Amino acid sequence: MARHAVARLRGAAAVAVALSLTVGPVAWEAQAVGTGTFGETTIPATLRVTPGYGSVAGVGPSGFLHYSTAPGGPGGLEWTGVDGVTRSLEGTHVADPVEYYGAASDVVALLPAGSRDVVLRNMVTDETATVTVPAGQTYNRTVGTTVVTKGGVTAGGAMVRVPPAQQ
Repeated sequence: MARHAVARLRGAAAVAVALSLTVGPVAWEAQAVGTGTFGETTIPATLRVTPGYGSVAGVGPSGFLHYSTAPGGPGGLEWTGVDGVTRSLEGTHVADPVEYYGAASDVVALLPAGSRDVVLRNMVTDETATVTVPAGQTYNRTVGTTVVTKGGVTAGGAMVRVPPAQQ
């Protein structure tokens, strides 16, 4: 134990010597503090421009999809590009699964209410493409520009259940 204390003392002395050689003599006297008065500081109230919480829903090379903060709680989804510009996506809901609106790209899937169409919007170029979900299928999610559906109908109208792949 005593050896460790001596080693620490030697280390501290070496640091003090090195500092005095590089910095020069150090004045250890206390500086006199001015006797001035404190000024008044006013911080203006501003609107909060950052959300109270953050939750990323998807990321593409040129931006990311995230939940917005709205008065009274979470709002819909927003896209923020690498340029810092944020755009709201109308008709989106936080309760939907994350991959519902797209994953792994700058393409966001938007589903107009009461329609079988899926509008794929490239958030960089603003170009859109429409994919119609086939009859008997339901929309499941979008990955990149691929729209995934589920379900199936036989010629007799019965639903077909596809068993999971055997591992």
